[in-house]
Amino acid sequence: MSLLEYLAFKYDKSPKSIVDAPQGTNEEEIAKAQALLDEVQKLLDEMMAKEQAARAAEAEMKEALAELERQEAAFESKKKELEEKSKTGNVVQRGRAANELQQMLAEDPLPLRRAKINQGATVRKAEKATKAAEDATAAAQQRFDEAVEYMEQVKKSGGVALGAIWWMDRRLAEQAKYLPRGKAAAIAAKGSNFAG
Repeated sequence: MSLLEYLAFKYDKSPKSIVDAPQGTNEEEIAKAQALLDEVQKLLDEMMAKEQAARAAEAEMKEALAELERQEAAFESKKKELEEKSKTGNVVQRGRAANELQQMLAEDPLPLRRAKINQGATVRKAEKATKAAEDATAAAQQRFDEAVEYMEQVKKSGGVALGAIWWMDRRLAEQAKYLPRGKAAAIAAKGSNFAG
């Protein structure tokens, strides 16, 4: 038995696949894999920027909600104070407090109205930013999966890569760290040699 026959048996290769195996470098496939990795990196950068924008919009929404609550509390405390004044004191003080209370209830206070409008706008802005971040995450995950699949094909195709595949595996491992936690765990469970 020759060494070639032994290796064919050990690695479950047919004699035809050995004869047809590419000789030399597979530069075209490596270049395509590199372009795919570059695209994944661009999408991951975009995803992270959109997630950061979504977090900023959410913080702005919380701030607007706090301002709305402050304005409502101020309005309610002034209303309560005027109601109590209209029930205590002499006739003139009660009449003045009742009149101020009626005036306050008749008009819509500008700061409270502005706070309500701002809060509604920030909610819509936060929803839009969150949706954009989710869409970017989905696109990045899809392209990442395609890159992983193509890298596996390139590894199996044979040829001489001169270390390029190892570096691409390393970049995929780094990019996997920026995917949402569930996706990185799924890649690690799949047993890929770059998930870590």
